[in-house]
Order: sequence, then structure tokens, then C-alpha cells
Amino acid sequence: MIELVFNEISLEKPAKSLQQASNAIQDMFSIADEVVKLHQQKVSILAKIFFNAISLSEDYTFQQWLTSLPKELKQRYLNYITKSPIIQEYPEYHFRGTECQGGFAYACQNDLATISYDPYSEWAEIKYLITKNSLEELEDDTEVVSEDLEVLHIPNASMVFKFEIFFRNKIQFTQNKNFSNLKNIQDFWDNRETLLPNLHFCECVNEQIQVFSIDGKDFGIIFNKLSILNEYYAHNKEKYPKDLGLNFSSESESTLNQYSQERIFQLPNGENQLFTLHIKLNSHRVYFHFEKVTQKCYIGYIGKHLRTVKYN
Repeated sequence: MIELVFNEISLEKPAKSLQQASNAIQDMFSIADEVVKLHQQKVSILAKIFFNAISLSEDYTFQQWLTSLPKELKQRYLNYITKSPIIQEYPEYHFRGTECQGGFAYACQNDLATISYDPYSEWAEIKYLITKNSLEELEDDTEVVSEDLEVLHIPNASMVFKFEIFFRNKIQFTQNKNFSNLKNIQDFWDNRETLLPNLHFCECVNEQIQVFSIDGKDFGIIFNKLSILNEYYAHNKEKYPKDLGLNFSSESESTLNQYSQERIFQLPNGENQLFTLHIKLNSHRVYFHFEKVTQKCYIGYIGKHLRTVKYN
């Protein structure tokens, strides 16, 4: 099952005519059709609101559009729609200065791709930035911390191919019986060389990951990203993973000037190494380092966001 998330913010600008509305909602459902076609998987469209309550234009509802479709097509689209709305309450997210606790927030939290109702072709990007505001506990106080995160977005059916690796890895993860058979986090650690043979973990990671639950959402997302890295380094010997749909970057010079010590981890051979490349997840980071001499990719840190000049 592949899950897509509806961006309800796109409803804020309704179509001007029935035909424009009909074309726009058809285009959105065509994205789901294309995902099914390319990946041979069932698709579910998650939403904060009930689709039968949606107005596509001033005098035209989603229910009216659905009723106008041939019986077979109507049933197919009904099968895409989930019956229960998604719930996203915390942390708080903002998009373009406005609070958004619906589709974009849920997709960001759960590592999913979004789709939009787009009668004016204004939702044309494959990624959008949203700001997450969360409370961080200090020694004797709490502080609101803001962080910009990426949300994946499929503009139209012709762009589904750009998400091929993203969806393929999602499918592989759900079908990975080796992972689903793990009993706990320690079981993962003990079997890491079998599960992820092309990644080499620093010993400190064992302690870092003990806070996770093996069947929890967070570690599932982390394992999915590690699996992408593992597959990449099985066939490539380059420092930077390319075209994988991973949201990763190298640490800024200003952050390293202040907090480099927090990113130095001991390699399995006993040498200390500064890790600057990191995969950005919702609330967590995975720091990795590719060693050209040994041709190995090392994982040095899996855990909460480390301090930076913007996040401290």
C-alpha cells in the first residue's frame, strides 16, 4: 500500500468554472492512477477533511463531480479515499506564515508525499518548505525551537516518475520480512550486518538507538533511509548519494566552528572522525561518512537534532 496525503491548503483558491474544477480534480486523481500503474500497488489518499465535504468551485462539489463519473471510475476513486480523517496536533507547523496542521504536517511527520487540487497550476514544485515549532526542555526552562523541513509534493501525473526511488524503497521496506521479524532494537543491532551489509556502524550508535521502539514509526522511517543508503553504496563508491530522494546536506562552516565536537565519532578501527553529512528527518538526524580509502560508508549518529547555530 502506498499512501499519498492531500494538501487541503490547495482548496483555499477554488476554481472559477465547473470545467476548470473538473479538470483539476481529475488531474489530482490521475496522480494516484499513475502511481498504481508504475508500482502495481494499492494507493490510499489520506486527508484532514472528508472529501464529500469539499467544494471545488462556488457551485460545484466533489460529490457532484464523483457522481458524474462512469461507474467503474467512480468506484476506483472511492477506493483511493480513506474513510477516517488524519489527525495532526503536535508539534506545530507553519507554511508561508500560516499554521498548517493538516496534510503537509502529517506528510512531514510520516515521510509521505503530498498531492494538491490545482486549478491554477500554482502547486508546481516537488518540494515545499514548512516550519516546525516545538518545545525543547532546558535545565530550568523550555524554549520554542523553529526548524525548516521539506515536504515532498507530486504536482501532476507526469512527475510521478521522479519519485520512483522514493516509492520503491517504501515498498521494499513494507516487504522486508527480515526487519519485520526483529523483536527489539537490540535485535536490530545484533543483525545490522545482515540487514544493512554495506553500512558500517560506529559502536556509539548502539547506545543512541536504544531510545527507539523497533515497531515505532520513527525507527521505521530511519531504517527506510538507512536501506536507501545501503542500496546506494552497494553499487556506488561516491561520497554523495545522488537522486535518491534523501533530504541530506553537509553541516555549515559556522555550525562546525561552534559544535564540531558533537559530530566526532569513533570509527570501528578506533580512529576519531568528524561526520558532517546528515540525513534530515522530522525530529531526527542520521550522520554518515564515506571513507574513500576503505570505500566504506560509516554511520556515526542516529538520534535527535544536534545543536547548530540556528538550533541550539
